[in-house]
Amino acid sequence: MKILLAMDDSAHSRAALEFVESMRWPFDAEIIMLSVASPMVVAHSLVDAGGLRLFPRSGGGNVQEHQQMVSSVERELRERGYPTSARVVSGDAREAIVETARFERST
Repeated sequence: MKILLAMDDSAHSRAALEFVESMRWPFDAEIIMLSVASPMVVAHSLVDAGGLRLFPRSGGGNVQEHQQMVSSVERELRERGYPTSARVVSGDAREAIVETARFERST
């Protein structure tokens, strides 16, 4: 059995994690954590005008922050004895979740 746990920094993700941790899963269950960093979109004219430096780093697009979060959750689950794998991708979260579910179902 594979359990896909999509993670971000929301209260909903924390609640989903707490649910996963509270359940009794089959011995061979694997928890697959997925976090999706949204790409930062900047208008071309802002880049030409030098306005890009006016924008702070977007938390949604920072892959490193997503990797740190997923690593922390993965460590927490492994300490509880769950087999886990984790990945961070960039793109649209809806599409990434569906594509990951399809891929994992086929393997």
